[in-house]
Amino acid sequence: MTKTVHIVDDDDSSLRSMGRRLRAHGYEVQTYSTVADFLLRRNQDAPGCVLADLQMPKRDGFKLQDRLAESSNPLPVVFVTGKGDIRGRSR
Repeated sequence: MTKTVHIVDDDDSSLRSMGRRLRAHGYEVQTYSTVADFLLRRNQDAPGCVLADLQMPKRDGFKLQDRLAESSNPLPVVFVTGKGDIRGRSR
């Protein structure tokens, strides 16, 4: 089964740019503009990882990580952000 890098970002130019770069290096890539889209479309059993924007409308990268942690296949998440400052998160 192919390992896929799932990119979740609400900024279209960032989504295209990251996808292009990873594909150019031989990675299988799927892109999603919302967390909801990712959760609906991803193959629940497939291996891979997620690059997720921290700050998106409705559900952010942390909420995505929480949903993945509850799933049967909790993919690793790498957070990306266009913001220079990330506020702390309390659990």
